[in-house]
Amino acid sequence: VWVLENSLQVVCEQKAYIVEPGEILLMNPDMVHEFHKVDEVCTFLCLQVDSNAFTAVRNLMLHTPQLKDYLSHQQMEQVRKLLAKLAGSYLEGKPFFELECISLVGGLFHAVLTSAPFHWVTLEEAKQQEARNARLERLLQFVDENYMHRICLTDFARQEGCSMSYLSHF
Repeated sequence: VWVLENSLQVVCEQKAYIVEPGEILLMNPDMVHEFHKVDEVCTFLCLQVDSNAFTAVRNLMLHTPQLKDYLSHQQMEQVRKLLAKLAGSYLEGKPFFELECISLVGGLFHAVLTSAPFHWVTLEEAKQQEARNARLERLLQFVDENYMHRICLTDFARQEGCSMSYLSHF
């Protein structure tokens, strides 16, 4: 997420970040997140990458999503230029733009990950994340199927075999 105009509040992993114009956040794969405006309007560019397309980084977790915490001013400028070129290529849609986009995303990952603090996800962490994502998908499907009726969290908790307290926190 690259904030272009005004501020944006991004909530992920129960932490809120105020992202100022020019700043960039990079979220880990499958990280649930929310965007909230701080001012009247906020303009931002959001790039979503299928982590399955980049298996080399699939099991990698950044310690913090804020690039300003670990990239120098010069590195941030390089990342902004790559993002701008990527957006331009995607929006122009010239023949084989997909290949250029994949190449630019690879360049972005390289520019960030050579300086970013991260750790490799253990097999146990990967299983927990997979189970969490599956539960979230089921919750979204439950809402999609039942939004026309009165929905109670207790119904979903019962369907999932977990307590209301746990599901509410989830």
